[in-house]
Amino acid sequence: MKIYQSNGGATTGLAIRGEVTYNNKTFNKTKNIYWNYPQAKASVKWINHDTVNISGHVLNVEKETFDFRYEDE
Repeated sequence: MKIYQSNGGATTGLAIRGEVTYNNKTFNKTKNIYWNYPQAKASVKWINHDTVNISGHVLNVEKETFDFRYEDE
């Protein structure tokens, strides 16, 4: 899992994006699973092989994502 801090410029705050990479012998697949704004720092704790807690958002990385833009949908 990689966590990135994104800066949209002088008129916006910081955001956090998280991605997982699935590795096997034939290909690597990257999937965005977390995008939150405004957020400057992230805490990440793996609960088990498939579940991660990113700053209080518990996600099954196989089935779930969190994106602040679609939080109310």
